[in-house]
Amino acid sequence: MFDEMKRKLTELFSQGSWSSEDDKQKAISTVSNMKVAIMDSESLSEEYKGRDKILEFQNKLSADNYLINAYYSMKAKFLTSLKATSRRYELPGFFTFQPHIFDKNLTVVMTSGLLHPPFLNTSQIMPEKYGILGWLLGRQIMSAVFRNEHVQNQSEYQSKCSPMLLHR
Repeated sequence: MFDEMKRKLTELFSQGSWSSEDDKQKAISTVSNMKVAIMDSESLSEEYKGRDKILEFQNKLSADNYLINAYYSMKAKFLTSLKATSRRYELPGFFTFQPHIFDKNLTVVMTSGLLHPPFLNTSQIMPEKYGILGWLLGRQIMSAVFRNEHVQNQSEYQSKCSPMLLHR
């Protein structure tokens, strides 16, 4: 899924007339160099010797491969002490399951919690769930491409939409 997103974005960037040729090439290079990694409870456990190990996510999830999807979703465990055990990964202060860019190598890191209840048990059909996952990953890709120039934190939007400002 991620490779298909990268291919489509590269194609769109090369066709568009939205920017200079140099900016297009930078965007295409950024997208083509990005990777996705998944952290499961095993890789976050303090007792686990290889805690720095992050599982490569490429080609592990596939809309047409139920058994592989089931394996990785069953392997996932929800950690109650996720923040305490994940200091090494510099996760956001208020941790959510939203994927985020981890390092200068443009690795998008997500937890396996997205493949586990409650997200896995929501009423949407699997294509909708993959669409949500694709949107979350796509947002991080675009954030890297535009170097956060066009992506604002949700808190910035909240302050602009505050009820006090709306009554003025």
